[in-house]
Amino acid sequence: MPPSEAEPRGDIPGNSWTPVVPRDTTPEMAARHRERWLGLSGAERLQSMLDLAKMGIEARMSTLHEQFPDASEAELTAIWTEERYRDSLPADFLARAVKAIRERDG
Repeated sequence: MPPSEAEPRGDIPGNSWTPVVPRDTTPEMAARHRERWLGLSGAERLQSMLDLAKMGIEARMSTLHEQFPDASEAELTAIWTEERYRDSLPADFLARAVKAIRERDG
């Protein structure tokens, strides 16, 4: 079955955290992943999601370090913040937040 026709994955009734399973994962592997996910406590699920988010941020920050080798940590954080939130925060709020981040170098 093509990934677009696969059953939705991660729909766990009564649970606000859902496992991350790529669309091209076989149904058997998705079931194993789901069983493992359901076997985790809420704290373990939260930690798993936080670890995944942290890994993504670290990967992007590493790339920014390569692109802007002379930039301070505050400047790199400002660049990351602009990229990450430009489509989801009001522009004036984001501009104030980025300005405050840059002023940390101050």
